[in-house]
Amino acid sequence: GRFDELFFVDLPNYHERMHILGIHLGKRGWKADKYDLDAIANKTEGYSGAELEQIVSAGMIDAYGQGRVLAQEDLDRARDQLVPLSITMEEKVFQLREWANTRCRRATSDSRVTKMIEEEQREASFLEEEEPVKEQWVELAEHGQLNAAVVEYLRRREDAPFPTLQEDFGPFLETTGEQGLALRADPNVVLWSGMSQPLAELLSSLISQRRIYLHKTSAETYKALGKGVKLPVLEGLDEQKQPRPVWMPASFRLLPPEGGSGRFARVARIKLSH
Repeated sequence: GRFDELFFVDLPNYHERMHILGIHLGKRGWKADKYDLDAIANKTEGYSGAELEQIVSAGMIDAYGQGRVLAQEDLDRARDQLVPLSITMEEKVFQLREWANTRCRRATSDSRVTKMIEEEQREASFLEEEEPVKEQWVELAEHGQLNAAVVEYLRRREDAPFPTLQEDFGPFLETTGEQGLALRADPNVVLWSGMSQPLAELLSSLISQRRIYLHKTSAETYKALGKGVKLPVLEGLDEQKQPRPVWMPASFRLLPPEGGSGRFARVARIKLSH
């Protein structure tokens, strides 16, 4: 049949504001569950979807300008500084609602009763204990900013072999699998194996962007960790391509090697058992 009924889409209610905030954080790579969206949704009655997006954007800009991870305080400050149109154009919004009251069906229900019940439940809950201060790379990883987390991780360390990085980032993404990295100029020179596809993609992208650098290291470094690749160890690179797969032990640093990265500047993902 015909769809001839008029619907009135009002400003988002509490639950819709929670959802909208979560969407805009997720689109920008931040994990919504790391923020108290409930508190923001409670204090943004009358805000439009575009204004909620502006809160997220302004909070990110403020945090970035200060070299910090996006924090709850940044979102709260952005909210305080934004005056919604429902206040500056209050009379027009009221008139529009009055006009729609007898002419349209509401597209969404008023969830004030549900909101009141949830508020009572939250007030009855116990306060969580304060968490210990975390390293910034951990905060970045927890918030889904893995590229920045790897860079910050290396900023705090002289270098990091593959297995150490795999272990430390294990809580934030799947790090083990059937993929590895090799030199793009010579795929027989294997750098590491036993990685997941997401980790291999993350590291190869950061290497190609010159945000992190590979350095040749000794097999003893890996032996001390009880790790290695079951291939003959290549002691040094030359212009000749290797006739069969070999392992070149390497580690990550934030600064490039002396004399430049050379063939370490580009890597390729491979599939090789660890």
